[in-house]
Amino acid sequence: MRRVLRNFWLVAGLSGLTLLVWGIWPPPRATVEIAFADVEVHAAIPRSLRAGDTATASLDIRRASKTLPAVPVQLETSLGFNGVAVEPEGSITITLASTRPETLTWRLQSTTPGAYVGSLWFHQILPDGSRLARATIPLHISVRTLLGLTGRQARVLGLAMLFAAVLLKAVSRWQAISITDATKTR
Repeated sequence: MRRVLRNFWLVAGLSGLTLLVWGIWPPPRATVEIAFADVEVHAAIPRSLRAGDTATASLDIRRASKTLPAVPVQLETSLGFNGVAVEPEGSITITLASTRPETLTWRLQSTTPGAYVGSLWFHQILPDGSRLARATIPLHISVRTLLGLTGRQARVLGLAMLFAAVLLKAVSRWQAISITDATKTR
């Protein structure tokens, strides 16, 4: 029985480390590069998300040509998923007048595990105010839990288990020293 208790710290430590790594490891990202209307777009979108956590999706948009026409390019873009909250909501309008890149970011969050479908779309706003659809990118994101735990719960439980493992190891070491000392005094 003492041997089991003495080695239980290892099980608690490895379990805590597993939970902590899962809760901290960054989610994989999908990168997409497209070009249209003298514009280059580089998108980085998370492919998965831990339930309860927040991830960011980003776009770097720039003019493709080094010689700029007199008219700046005006774009409207939007990112949306069903079942995943996206901030800011709605569409964002930007004007590209130089080759300096513009960066857009969105925050994604969901509390319900599952597979969700979304899209990233771009419209070019023409000088007369009309909109011309330029690109639509279909997206997929998977919201996950580990044994029903959200990301935050896994991190907290992982830290608690690591702390418990350190305490168990210290107690078992103290007991081993106490037993050794007791046998030496006899």
